[in-house]
Formats: sequence, structure tokens, C-alpha cells
Amino acid sequence: MKTIGECDTMECSDRVVVLYGMFSGAWPPLRIFGKGNDMKKTIAFLLALLLLFVTAACGNDTELKPFEEKHNHRWENATCTEAKTCGSCGETEGEALGHKWLDATCTDAKTCERCGETEGKALGHSWIDATCTEAKTCAVCGAVNGEPAGHKWTALTCTEAKTCEICGAVDGKAAGHTWLDATCTEAKLCEVCGAVEGEPSGHSWLDASCTEAKTCTICGETEGEAAGHAESDWIIDEEATCESAGSRHTVCTVCGVELAAGSIPQKEHTYGEWTVEAPAQCDRDGLRSRICSACSHKETEAIPATGHEKNTLISAEEIGGEFFGIWLCGMCGENLVERYEPLTATFEKSFTFSGNYPLYSVYVTAAGGLGKYEYQYVVYNKFTGKIIDTLYTDENAITFTDYNNYPVYMDTLAVRVYIIDAFGEVAYDFNLNDGNFGSQGILHYAYRLNGGTFSGVDYQG
Repeated sequence: MKTIGECDTMECSDRVVVLYGMFSGAWPPLRIFGKGNDMKKTIAFLLALLLLFVTAACGNDTELKPFEEKHNHRWENATCTEAKTCGSCGETEGEALGHKWLDATCTDAKTCERCGETEGKALGHSWIDATCTEAKTCAVCGAVNGEPAGHKWTALTCTEAKTCEICGAVDGKAAGHTWLDATCTEAKLCEVCGAVEGEPSGHSWLDASCTEAKTCTICGETEGEAAGHAESDWIIDEEATCESAGSRHTVCTVCGVELAAGSIPQKEHTYGEWTVEAPAQCDRDGLRSRICSACSHKETEAIPATGHEKNTLISAEEIGGEFFGIWLCGMCGENLVERYEPLTATFEKSFTFSGNYPLYSVYVTAAGGLGKYEYQYVVYNKFTGKIIDTLYTDENAITFTDYNNYPVYMDTLAVRVYIIDAFGEVAYDFNLNDGNFGSQGILHYAYRLNGGTFSGVDYQG
């Protein structure tokens, strides 16, 4: 510890000033601590205070022995802007130290490291953009602003792990392929990415059958067509008889499946001759039967009633303007009465030539009557006075020529036609009017019926 007299320099690290006062004949020390400019101010204040105190207590005769001694400077170290200076007398020594500048930083201007004085402005940050894992960072001072941008991951694939599109960082491992087994026609396939590995397994063919084409036992694919059945001949299950149908079927000779089934038509009975059990009558059916020689089946059948047989015409009568015929049935002898219309008839003739041959045709149309007609054709030659021919027939049309049984002569011809009824009587008599038949000069002359004969005609042929 130094007194003021002893501390003649300002180099002491602890500035301690010891003041002596007169208290009870002793000089007890009064210690005051301080540093730098603050020290100066403190000391000046205390000295003034002490001087005031001493003057008041002791009067002007008070003696301050320490200040009467040699003056020792109380140096204060030089600063950036001031030289070394005595804190008591203000004397300086040397020069100001000058500022010891620290370079400006991103956040602070250029600063003196001794006195803290600043000059200019802060440089400001030189930011590096935020990355996936780091926030925006100053390239100079390392200051951080905000949050990391975060990764932008690509999708995990079979062959590549999840990867950041920005920084290339990899997370985990590739997923690996999810393989689908190879098929007959396609190699092993990844169902996720479609990658292919190896070769198709190929088909395992099963030969075609009757109903199915050649088929792969693995995938079911077919090739070609089914072989088709080979149908057998009919196999008889049950023979047909007279009384029931039979049955039959066919099968495939390869696979044995039944292909068709059918019936065998029932056989016809093998009947013997008919046996009349009750003869048919005019107005009543009869009955006959026959027996099958195979099954003894008996078949019966009605014999239709014969109906009456108009055998003999007994009479014909007109009653009230209507005509009735009475016949005798040749089967049962019963008289049969039937109404009939009167006989009507027409007569036509024609003459043509066939080459040089003349043709003379007669056509008769008859209706009504008793239903039984007979035609009598009489051919007469005028010059000979004789009947050339008389023909009885059921034919209602006939042609006369000069070269068959009914000759037509080139000179003249007469024809007369009778219709004979069921009683054998003449019901109609036609004669041809006179006339000239063409350029051949064939003349027809009419002859009158007179008692059933031609007048003046010899019936001898």
C-alpha cells in the first residue's frame, strides 16, 4: 500500500490514496480506492472536502505536511485519443495510443478494441440459402435465420431408395422388386415397376380330347379344336315289340360318354286274315276281326253297311209336279223311293275334214231322269233306203268317218239319236235337220219318228 507521496506514478494497478488527518494527535489513514478518470474525480472531490474540513477545524494555521513535500505525478495511462496524463496536475507525457480497430462484422461497425469507439456501419450478413438440413446461414459469421428447407423426397422404387431431389440425400434402401411368377407366355414380372426377369415358363400341353381342344394345364390356354366324339353304332337297350316301343343309345368309342338316345318304333302287328263275325247289311255295319301271330292281339273293325242296291226299277210316278222312282233293293228286297228331276237333253253336231276324210261328230248332253241312259245311234243312207248301222252305247258323243265302222259316204247321210231311259223306253228323239255339209256335197236329211221307225225305210241291213 502506498501513500500519495509514494504513488508518484500512475502505474499502480490499484490506485489507493492515503490521506492523513489530525485526529487526537495521530494520523490514522483514510483509504480511498479508485481507477482512471473516476479516480481523478473522486480524489479532487475528497481533496476539496478535506481542505474545507481542515480550514473549518484548525483555521488557517493548519498544516498539510504531505502537500508540502515533493509533488509526485499521478499518471493516467494514455488512451486512444489522449496521451498519458497526470491526474493531479493534468500534465501529459507522450502521445495518444491511437485506436486499435477491430474490423467491421456482419452485425457491428468497425470498433476500437480499447475504447469501444465505432466507425462506419456493420457489413450486414452474406446469407447462404437454406438447404434441406440447414437454415439460412451467413457465410461470414455463421449466423442462422429461419429453419432448414427440408428434403424433397422422391418416391421409393424397387431399385432406388427414397432420394432428395434437391440435395441427393438418400433415406433407407430400395424397396426391392415384388415379383409375379413367370407364366407360360410372360417372364417373371415385378408388379410394381414392370421390370422383367428371365424367360416365360412355356405351356404344358394336354392333348385334345373329344370335347376340349389341346389345353395348357397351367394357364388354360387352348390351341386348335376338340377332337370330337367317335360315335358308335346303335346299342339296343330294349327290343321293340308289337305292344311297346324299344330303346337304344350310342356312345363315344373314345371317352365312353353317351351321345344319343332314341326309341325303336313299336313293331306292327303280324295279323292273320280277317274273320267276319257279323256280316254288313244294307242299313247296318258288320264286324270283322284278326289276330296278331306274335302277341295274339285281336284287332276288330267295322264293316260298313252296304246300303241298298237299286237293282230293279219298279215304277216312276209324278206326284204333285214332282217325279219319284221306286226301285227294289237287290239285297234286302225293300222298296226304295227316290225323287228325281225330269230328263233334259241337248244335241249338237259338227262336220270337219281330216285331210281328205270327212268327220261327222254328234254330241249329246243329258241330265235328270232316272239316272240310267243309253244312246241309240241310227245311220241311214238316203239312196239305198237302208239303215247303215244302229249302235247302242253309253257314250254321249261319237264321230262317224268313212274309214271305220260308221262310214260316211260322199253323197248323203242321215243320223238319228235316241236316248233310252231306265225302263228301256225312248225318252228323247233327236234328228238332224236337213243341211248341206260343206263343199263335198254331203247332205243330211231329216226323218220323222213314226211308231219307232223311219217312214219309208227298210230296217233290213
